[in-house]
Amino acid sequence: MSGPTTPSWWQIARNLSRQGRSWLKENLADTGLDPLPIRRWWSTYTPKRFKSDLKAGTSVALLDIPQSMAYAAIAGLPLQFGTTCSAVGGIIGALFINSRFTVLGPSNATAFMIFSYFAADAHLDRVGMMPLLVFMVGTLLLIGSFLKVAELAQYISRAVMVAYVTGAALLIMANQSGNVLGISSRVETEDGQVFQPRTFPGIVWQLLKRLDQCHWESLTIALLTAAIYWGVRKFRPTWPSLVLALVGASVAGLGMKSLNLHVPTFQDAQFTWLDLLPPFPDFTSQRFLSDFSRLFGLAVALAFLATLECSSMSKMLAGLKGLRVDANQDMFGLGMANLSCAYLSGMPCSCSLTRSVLNFSSGARTPVAAMINGSVCLVGALTLGSAVAYLPRAALAMLIICVVVSIIQKRHILICLQATGSDAFTFLLTLAATLMVPLHVAIFTGVGVSLMLYLRKASRPSLVEYEFNQEGHLAEASQACGKTPPSPSFMSRASCSLVRRSSSAPRSSRPAPTPTCASSSCA
Repeated sequence: MSGPTTPSWWQIARNLSRQGRSWLKENLADTGLDPLPIRRWWSTYTPKRFKSDLKAGTSVALLDIPQSMAYAAIAGLPLQFGTTCSAVGGIIGALFINSRFTVLGPSNATAFMIFSYFAADAHLDRVGMMPLLVFMVGTLLLIGSFLKVAELAQYISRAVMVAYVTGAALLIMANQSGNVLGISSRVETEDGQVFQPRTFPGIVWQLLKRLDQCHWESLTIALLTAAIYWGVRKFRPTWPSLVLALVGASVAGLGMKSLNLHVPTFQDAQFTWLDLLPPFPDFTSQRFLSDFSRLFGLAVALAFLATLECSSMSKMLAGLKGLRVDANQDMFGLGMANLSCAYLSGMPCSCSLTRSVLNFSSGARTPVAAMINGSVCLVGALTLGSAVAYLPRAALAMLIICVVVSIIQKRHILICLQATGSDAFTFLLTLAATLMVPLHVAIFTGVGVSLMLYLRKASRPSLVEYEFNQEGHLAEASQACGKTPPSPSFMSRASCSLVRRSSSAPRSSRPAPTPTCASSSCA
């Protein structure tokens, strides 16, 4: 009788493939992801909704075009990377996300993260490595959405999200204050190198040191822009305040230029269609494995940061309308947008705080507003590039600050500070980390601290003694039983002890049971 035969490599591969398909069918079939959630709006879409979406999408695009270029400049990338990222993220993301008001595209946090990573090594080719980085971010987001990783965001302390949004808003305002004052926060060292401060104290300190270099032309344009914006919102709330503020600032800037006054504008904001196609991710290059290993940590941080930004902003805006969002569906849409950007743009796509808030305040009704924003952003960047070149930088910076102010929720901050000591400590530590260290480090710091405090509290269960009183009702005992609380491992194995009463004996004849210690959760 012949012995058992050794399976061939083909049989092993076939068995592994069969087991893999079985695992996917069992674990991923119930993901709850909608392959195209935008179709739910078509059956009830009306001209009234389209009018509201058109107004919101156009208003956001007027801010999106120059702002995305500014974020690309912050990351050290060509300006067209930011514009096409906003266009592709707005159009593709709106097809797959669940939130009505979220606008995808480059963000201040991701731009700072990219800049801080590549600034550490000047020899890295950030333009050539960017498509691979964006592809890795999109792949991680898609895998996370299928595995329902976004649901874990609900276990992150609310104090962490509020502190992160608040810190990011302060960082954005500090970063834009230099354009408002006409001051550059860049520092030139003695050896001729130039670097950009990346923390809130560093930016503010450099601006305070150079207040004597403030350009009154830029400050005048900024104050005029703020006056038009807030004036229109107060006295004519139905009018497009953002559009009027940008037009008024541009006219004022042209008037100052006619008087030979210096007004910084976006002179380098023009490009052609050929500039919109960066190099595709090259998986056959000899440097692929080394680049993959080098960029993996940054990709994980960007994917986590994008998920947290999208989740926190979507929940905040949906909560203002009494709606609910599917975090996994939004994560899926974010992954699809990044995969598209890897081949059509080259900059990581996230949830924009300022543009999402502007989209909400402008009256957006459905995700179609984000698609209109992406379309107008792409067409406007190409056809109106010369017009954008006349937009004063101070005007755009002031509008960004005005929009970001609404992100800071004083009521939520007070709740975090007054709820418990752990929440207050988590909020303050996360806020300080957001302002002092790179943003991806601040996020992990806040999440790690909140989890440690939660585990510390869970390892010390509160035990309450219960007994049956004279009326036969279960109530808290009058005297402590003096028993030592069991360890969490024992609590996980032990079951709650219940005091049973005989159903045959009448209530009055039942003997009073012995007091029993039980966890508060058993009651």
